[in-house]
Amino acid sequence: MIEKFIMAGPTALHVCDSQKGDKCVVLLHGYLESMLVWEDFVPFLYKELRVVTLDLPGHGISVVTGEEHSMEFLADTVADALRALMLVLAIDAEKCSRSN
Repeated sequence: MIEKFIMAGPTALHVCDSQKGDKCVVLLHGYLESMLVWEDFVPFLYKELRVVTLDLPGHGISVVTGEEHSMEFLADTVADALRALMLVLAIDAEKCSRSN
């Protein structure tokens, strides 16, 4: 895992990236946590998948950009991070539109 900072739009994010694998999983932590919550899981995943973990803004050692970080801001920042890491998000629109 390569540990580094990237620019996700105007926000500096702390990320870890295995940088190998045809498929990728991006692991996001919860409120008031950091990427470290995933450290026990990563060894089981990175041999078969590209694994990316990150500290959301204001968490771990990523920068704080204001007093509040809305869910919309966090979602936009994650999308910017995926673009910065050159990851393409594939969504199966048919599965997403089905109701349970």
